[in-house]
Amino acid sequence: MIELKDWQKKAGMAFDTSGKRGIVEAATGSGKTFIALRYIEKYPDEDFTILVPTIVLLGQWKERIEKYLGFSPALVGDGNHESGRVVVAIVNSIRELSGRSFQNLILDECHHYLSDENVKFLCNNQFSNIMGLSATVKRSDNRNYEPFGLPIIFQYTQSDGIKAGDLCEFDIINVGVKLTELERRSYDKHDEIVKALYPKYAGQNIYAGGNFEMMRLRMAIGYRKKVLINAVNKNVVVLDIIEKHKDSKIIFFTELISAATKISKALDKLGIRHAFYHSKLTADQKRAAVQLYKDGVYKIIISVRALDEGLDVAETDVGIIHSGNRTAKQAIQRTGRILRAKDGRALLYQVYCLDTMETNEIKIRIKALPGARKIEWVSKEVENHD
Repeated sequence: MIELKDWQKKAGMAFDTSGKRGIVEAATGSGKTFIALRYIEKYPDEDFTILVPTIVLLGQWKERIEKYLGFSPALVGDGNHESGRVVVAIVNSIRELSGRSFQNLILDECHHYLSDENVKFLCNNQFSNIMGLSATVKRSDNRNYEPFGLPIIFQYTQSDGIKAGDLCEFDIINVGVKLTELERRSYDKHDEIVKALYPKYAGQNIYAGGNFEMMRLRMAIGYRKKVLINAVNKNVVVLDIIEKHKDSKIIFFTELISAATKISKALDKLGIRHAFYHSKLTADQKRAAVQLYKDGVYKIIISVRALDEGLDVAETDVGIIHSGNRTAKQAIQRTGRILRAKDGRALLYQVYCLDTMETNEIKIRIKALPGARKIEWVSKEVENHD
């Protein structure tokens, strides 16, 4: 029988007393999956459908069920079309189903299933019991599960997990670099346009059509972001950090494949082996990259947003955020990737460009991470690359 920690038992009890319809919001890495595994184990004669957003999670659920429950689940997605008592399905492969009745539904990373396309699965089918799992339930569009009668029934934060010893302590080191002269001129040019036009359209969806000014604003925001993501001095600092922690397991986060490719090529030149994961890889390439990292063949994995959540790897103790957004969700999910370091201490580096919008973005992210033990701000002088 699966043995649960005290908080997991309380979460399971809260689900039972809620009429078996509710959401457990628990920190990434704290072990919320085991609440669902115990639920499946507790009812061996009932059917279960586990909904996941990615191929990585499809594989991880399969591994967990095989390891802790002793059988292989049926899979739907990634080329699989199986049926069985316990089914793990990628949402993209099942969302068009309608008119079906499901006994037990487990929504892993449940913040994903309220988009216009994914919500069809919930709207067009019947479910007796629903368990939602997520570290970050709140969505930027404020959609929630109230129409489906799914309240948040239990919460377990990053700070709770660190205090209990389920998650390790972590430090945040914010490393600021200067833009080159060419980058600064480009950034300032587009920043002026944003500052002039954005107040005029505040509160409006500037990405939904609009006039010439709105198009100009969109382009300026995009160009400004690209300057920051592709800043050459960031790459110098990132390589220094990787060299400093060459004996650690490292996960690197960025927003563009082009930026990640530059780091990958630089590591190749240095003879540093690493895995590379992004949305344009084939399913087989994605699986191989994750497995090589999990097995320790490579100690570094470069991720372009696709692994912001879902990657479950023990002993990753260094995270490097090369670029990101200002949302609490992304900050919490990315930090959760490093909170099971083997020595009980992890480091999160945030590399940013001085005197730009990134300074404010970093501060917003930090507010979403109250469990940090220490926060440092340092500036790194880099040789001019113009």
